[in-house]
Amino acid sequence: MGLNNAAKSLAGAAVAGAINHISLHTAAPDATGSNQSAAGRVAITLANDGNGNLSASNIPFAGGAASGPVTHVGFWTGAGPSGGTYYGALAIPTDGSADLAFNAAGEYTVNLVAIATSSTG
Repeated sequence: MGLNNAAKSLAGAAVAGAINHISLHTAAPDATGSNQSAAGRVAITLANDGNGNLSASNIPFAGGAASGPVTHVGFWTGAGPSGGTYYGALAIPTDGSADLAFNAAGEYTVNLVAIATSSTG
């Protein structure tokens, strides 16, 4: 038997409590969070659904390179542009459901970021 929802919620709360900023990346980040875009990190509050799943939506960024690439969203403990602990990244979907570039004004909105802190099975 796997963890119950109370344990998953606890894990999700710990992760949500640590991650308070996200970044955009112009290429796949390495273990230190490389390839951050020129857009600054943005403060977020991750919602916990009680089953260990975290999410945030409609997160605006500004200051990116006009029409420059966006490939990943990174998770941090600090505002940056340097410092803070890097906790990993998620790739922006390439299936046509998300923009893969800043607009001409260097703006980008993350419509939804979802993190599963538990596995099924």
